[in-house]
Amino acid sequence: MTAAGSWVAASVRARSIAHGRLGAGGVHSVLTAPDRARGLAIAAGSMYSGLAGSAERDPGAVEHEIGAAVLWRLRVLAGWLPPGGSLVLRSVAAFFERENLLRLARALQQDEPRPKAGPDDGGGDYALGGLASCWPAASRAHSAAELRSSLAASPWGDPGTVDPVPLADTLALAAWRRLVAVAPAARSWARDAVVLLAARLRVIENAAPSDRQRALASPLLGANWPSATELDAMRASLPPSGRRAIDAVGAPDGLWLAEAALIARIDADAVRLLRTARPGPEVVLATAAVLMVDGWRLRAALTAVGDPIAVKEVLDVVA
Repeated sequence: MTAAGSWVAASVRARSIAHGRLGAGGVHSVLTAPDRARGLAIAAGSMYSGLAGSAERDPGAVEHEIGAAVLWRLRVLAGWLPPGGSLVLRSVAAFFERENLLRLARALQQDEPRPKAGPDDGGGDYALGGLASCWPAASRAHSAAELRSSLAASPWGDPGTVDPVPLADTLALAAWRRLVAVAPAARSWARDAVVLLAARLRVIENAAPSDRQRALASPLLGANWPSATELDAMRASLPPSGRRAIDAVGAPDGLWLAEAALIARIDADAVRLLRTARPGPEVVLATAAVLMVDGWRLRAALTAVGDPIAVKEVLDVVA
């Protein structure tokens, strides 16, 4: 099969996988279920079949199962791509690898036994398979120094520190930068996500960004954002293209609504790409995006189900 033919086959498979998600209608059914058990049962009738019988499981384990279902489909899709075609999926899977790395960093910081894969402690590590960037090597780290060295030798780069608090933001910034490098169509998503992260870091937490965080964020946000500690100052520090994510935010506690708006936009953009993009990497990106959004929406719905006030709030941002 020619390279073009391989992309046609892969794109057909990608669209089929995307079609299997729960979707906004399914999430609405989960959210308006009479209780969490019924909501889980509805979700289990879709690609989240692993949620069957999960009513008594810890919420962390349920969230992990949702992520694992999304990640598995990314791995399946990767098997259909032409040689070298999995770069986009590996960059998306970096968000799951980030969770593994943070879990390990917390265990090392607390001098606890290394976390084990499996259903305990919130579901264990995500099984990344061929989409891993550094996890096989990093998972063998027995100290913070070893973990940092493993990251420095990988596509993540040296985070500067593996203290779990700053590491979480550093890895998120690095993941968005990695995605942009292989999927230009994701640039506006990454820029807005990084704006929201920077706003939380500076305006809500009043935390000074590390040198590594500045280096990762500044190509998308410009050089002035680290000095902004208020929303108006943050807006003024950004280039015009970077202000959209927080233009409508009147107060710091509205940043979560801006995050929900970004997720909705990513979904709408990705659905459009699924309909219109020619066979190729953009279809793969779109499939990965709608699957990631689906998982986010389902987690939000299951958090709110059974609570009328929370249901109304979540309906406003996930429906």
